Amino acid sequence: MASFKLPLEANVMLKTYSFNNKYDHIYYFNYLIAEVLNFKDQFNICLNDLNEFDASLTTDSHVEVLRFEALSRRKDGLLRFLCNLLGDETKGALSFKRYRKRLKKDCPKYGITLPDLPTSISTQLNELNQLRNWSLHYPESLVISQKELLQHPIERIDVILNVRYRFYDREYLTKMIEELNGLSEYFEDIFSQMITDYELLIGQKVHISKIPLRTKEYALMQQVAMSWEIQNS
Repeated sequence: MASFKLPLEANVMLKTYSFNNKYDHIYYFNYLIAEVLNFKDQFNICLNDLNEFDASLTTDSHVEVLRFEALSRRKDGLLRFLCNLLGDETKGALSFKRYRKRLKKDCPKYGITLPDLPTSISTQLNELNQLRNWSLHYPESLVISQKELLQHPIERIDVILNVRYRFYDREYLTKMIEELNGLSEYFEDIFSQMITDYELLIGQKVHISKIPLRTKEYALMQQVAMSWEIQNS
C-alpha cells in the first residue's frame, strides 16, 4: 500500500475505538448501521441475480461452472463482510455482536436501560460468528471428511489429481439460494434490532436517507490508509 502520513492531531496509539461519552457511541453505531445497510443491500441484489439465473434454466439444466463460480464467489465476498460486521468478536473489529455488549455496559451512565437481546437474535449472531470463523479458513475438516467418505485408499500416491468440471449439478444452485434466503432473514432481523437499539440510544426515531452520488472519489481511500497505519504503528 502507498505510504500515507497521519495528521499530527491523530492519536496513532489507539488501535480500538474509545467510548468516552454518549456521542462516541452515537457516531460509532451510526457508522456501523450504515456499513451493514450497504452490504445488506448488495447481498439482496446478488440474491436476486441468483434467483434470476436459476429461473432462466430449464428443468433438467446443469449449471455452467464459470458462471456458477463467479456468482458463488461474489456471494462469498458479501457474506464475509456481513458475517464480520455482525458476528465478529475479535478485539478491534467493527461488529454489532461485540459492540452491543459495550453499549449495554455503558448505557446506565446515560440513564438508558438496554434490554437483553432476544434469544432469536442472540442465536442468529452466534451462528453468523461460527459461519465467519469457518469461512475465514480453508478448513482441515474438508480433508477429514473426504478421507472418511472414501470407499478405498488412494492407489497412486505418485499422481496428483486435478479434477475440472464443466458443469455443476443444478442442486448446487438451488440449495445455495435456499441457504441464502435463510441468511437474508437473519440479516433483516438483526438490522431491525440494530435500529431499535440505536433509537433507544438517541431517544428518537431514526430515518434512513440513501443519498445517490455519481462518483465515489478515490480520495476516500485516505480513511483506509489511515486505518492501516494506525493498526501497524
